[in-house]
Amino acid sequence: MNLEELKINPNPEPPELIKKIARSFVKKGETYNVFPHKIICNYEKYYYVSFYPKEDKLTGILIIHENGNIPHKKNIIEVLDYVATVDAEMENIFIYGSKWSQRPMEIWKKGQSLLKSFSELVHASDDEDLKKGYEVFCSIPQIMFETQDQLKEIVEKAKDLYRELTTDYLMTKEYFEKVDKTHLHMMESMKKQFEVQIETEKERKQFLKRLRKTISLSDIRKWFLYLRLLKFHRWLNADSATKAEYQNFKADVSREKATEQTRKKLIAMIRNPRG
Repeated sequence: MNLEELKINPNPEPPELIKKIARSFVKKGETYNVFPHKIICNYEKYYYVSFYPKEDKLTGILIIHENGNIPHKKNIIEVLDYVATVDAEMENIFIYGSKWSQRPMEIWKKGQSLLKSFSELVHASDDEDLKKGYEVFCSIPQIMFETQDQLKEIVEKAKDLYRELTTDYLMTKEYFEKVDKTHLHMMESMKKQFEVQIETEKERKQFLKRLRKTISLSDIRKWFLYLRLLKFHRWLNADSATKAEYQNFKADVSREKATEQTRKKLIAMIRNPRG
């Protein structure tokens, strides 16, 4: 995705005062970058400066008030959180979310078609557990379609948010909250896709056992479709690595735990005086 094409306005040039202050904090072998947007926090405006060596690995952070003052470290943690969260979450949506939203749906369409071929047989049965299992199985492709549409909408929403930021280059608390909400929506949609596939394994297995008993031995076509549905069921069954990934995902949908260590590292890189 080319973010340059999404920009409404080009990056504004930071004031000479801010660049001069930033240069005074550059260490040997480093270069610096003043973020194009100003951050508004508690009615004050700040510039965010990052320092990098030649290998492009972050080594320092400096937050400067627009008047040139350098606030104490304890007073600008919220500013850091705005920038770090927005940067990480937008990147996650544009890379991870965009890729996820483009996953092919053909396998789910085939699964849905297979399930529909058993609709009449299931609903003619007096076995209520068979019907419940069928509903659970049918919900899988349906939820996949719904969440896939949601993910596409989320990526488009993120594009709109990026355009918004590049209109006035002001990052506010309200903007931070909109990005955070959009990112959480993406993570919840992904969780649903994991969940509906992994959490239904037992119900699917039981349904297939019950379904098998309802198919006439002479109905060759139904047995052929049953074997295809069984194959689809086995394809859905996750391996141990995927299940472990899902458990980690489920335990930290908001990514707060995953990002806490990164946050601590970023705080340690702040070059503002401790005060």
